[in-house]
Amino acid sequence: MEDHGQVRVRVSRQVHRHSAQTPRWHDDQQELSNPFPVTNGVKQGCVLAPTLFSMVSSAMLHDSFQNTNTRISFIYRFDDDEVNIRIVKVSAAFGRLLDSVWERAGIKQETKLKVYQAVILPTFLYGCEAWIVYQRYARKLNHLHLSCLRKLLRITWQDRIPDTEVLSKANISSIPTLLAKAQLRWTGYVTRMPCTRLPKQVFFGELKNGK
Repeated sequence: MEDHGQVRVRVSRQVHRHSAQTPRWHDDQQELSNPFPVTNGVKQGCVLAPTLFSMVSSAMLHDSFQNTNTRISFIYRFDDDEVNIRIVKVSAAFGRLLDSVWERAGIKQETKLKVYQAVILPTFLYGCEAWIVYQRYARKLNHLHLSCLRKLLRITWQDRIPDTEVLSKANISSIPTLLAKAQLRWTGYVTRMPCTRLPKQVFFGELKNGK
């Protein structure tokens, strides 16, 4: 990887040589600390940071695949393995907060629901904009979603409270609804892109041959 970007790395090192930082430290944001040298990495907020990341990533991919026939594959359709992995991750994330949040008496239910929306739902839905989900997989995810909410709200199956009322009490939509909203939001975002953008070209593209 050293052969790909040594010149660029040397240039970036020269840019940051003898650089220093003076962060604001007072509440009124007016007073600055004494300058101190930056000896590790790049300065906070440096515009070179994403460029350096792209350079290193490009070099790593080039070195990894230049002498092989391996290709990078993209998962665009949910299958049993992906659903099971997602269920395990959600269950683990929910379980880690069981004693410290969900079953802790000193935390308000409203706060617990906000934590659920901030931590658990993103684990459910990460990358869902690009999913092609069958109904049976959405039902499995929604079953776990409702089980978590019932435990959070202290609703047992013996209470005979329907799922719709559980969602209403939590003021949270079902997983199929959240999936639809996320995908519609992403569709609108892609539709508003300029026609020169690759995501829009792929989204509205058609196969030249076949079905």
